[in-house]
Amino acid sequence: RTCTECDYEERQTIEAYGDREIANIEITTGTNGKVTVDTNSISEAIKDIEETGKKEVVISTDNAETALTNVEIAVSSLRQIVSADSALTIETTDVHATFDKDALSTIFDSVGSEESVDFDLRFIELDNLNETQRESVSNKKVAAVLSLQVISGDTVISSFGNGSVLVAIPFELAEGRTAEDYKIMYVAEDGAIEEINTAYLGGNLVVELGHFSEYVIVDLTKDEVKMTTAMIVAISVIAALALCACVGTIVLVRKEKKR
Repeated sequence: RTCTECDYEERQTIEAYGDREIANIEITTGTNGKVTVDTNSISEAIKDIEETGKKEVVISTDNAETALTNVEIAVSSLRQIVSADSALTIETTDVHATFDKDALSTIFDSVGSEESVDFDLRFIELDNLNETQRESVSNKKVAAVLSLQVISGDTVISSFGNGSVLVAIPFELAEGRTAEDYKIMYVAEDGAIEEINTAYLGGNLVVELGHFSEYVIVDLTKDEVKMTTAMIVAISVIAALALCACVGTIVLVRKEKKR
């Protein structure tokens, strides 16, 4: 990525998804958009990590029969993943998020005595933002709104300390649009907006985040003015009136010269 102000360039190598050594947990059913991952499934994944040296546990809902946007795992399972020095990927219907080891450690340290953690990763309606947030994006072409939350009991864990989360959002480009036409932006509760360096890889908008909140996907293209029949007639009338005014002025000048 390159700074738009000073042109400083920063590079990072991200291991290709297809080449990662992972332990998969596939979720196919849930209720009301939510699924609770069986602790035995996590234990089996951790056992697989210990035996094969895999670096990541992936909980996927991609083949679920219904949309699932909230994945709940037990704190005891989270402890296992952290102890195994593993990353964790949560793939909901709307969002895929990979939490690195530092991010998971921060989450685990924040849960206290709670028994489970909810990873709630979904698209929401623009109306779900507060009034200040909606006003701050009213002059932008918002293609979608994201709500990314990690919740344990009454605690919303929004910051990941020194850790980060690689977020991939399956996203189909609109007709005639390119990857450069879209940008993900963080919208704070006070309406402050922060642009996030956004890539488009394998049909996904991809960003690296240090905290969770509400984000918008913005279409950066400008609307083309579409000329309706009424607009064309109105412009023609205005042009004709302007022409008549000019002709009248010329005739008046000529008459004055004859006198």
